[in-house]
Amino acid sequence: MKAIIGITGLNGAGKSTLAEYLKDHKGFTHLSFRAFITKELEKRSLPPIRENMRSVANEIRMKHGSGYFFEQMKEISDSSDVPIVIESLRTVNEVHHLKEIGGILIATTAPIEERYMRVVKRGSSTDMVSFDEFSDLEYKESISENPDIQNLPKVVAMADYQIENINLDDFLVKVDLVLQEILE
Repeated sequence: MKAIIGITGLNGAGKSTLAEYLKDHKGFTHLSFRAFITKELEKRSLPPIRENMRSVANEIRMKHGSGYFFEQMKEISDSSDVPIVIESLRTVNEVHHLKEIGGILIATTAPIEERYMRVVKRGSSTDMVSFDEFSDLEYKESISENPDIQNLPKVVAMADYQIENINLDDFLVKVDLVLQEILE
């Protein structure tokens, strides 16, 4: 059976870094919820800011169910013989769907100040916010009791592995150790 790894973490914790590492250095196929939502925003002529991404993703989950993103990616996953990395799980029920298909969840973590500096440096359209706005948006993504709405701290707590990402070299060493354990 091929490995299926889901990635979660708060904004700026290193989810994309981990997914790209698995794709570029370990031969994983990379599937991205963010890319799927960005395409939906383009269809709706909405700017790809974080608030729009959150609200459209939650709207889609409420309309089609929490497994919708998995269903959309299933054809790609099923047609591939290589391991799969799915970036970025954000709801409790998405984790349940991942577990149902035999997936493992890895959470990337880092202190809020470090994560904020990363998103400022990254400079994408979803990252043009002050520290207070960053904190407020993070709070909005952390309060829902609905398992189909984003609650990143709950999802991180559900992870099979949590890997702290302060220093990139140390982070990648930890990733390799976890990956070795998963693939054995």
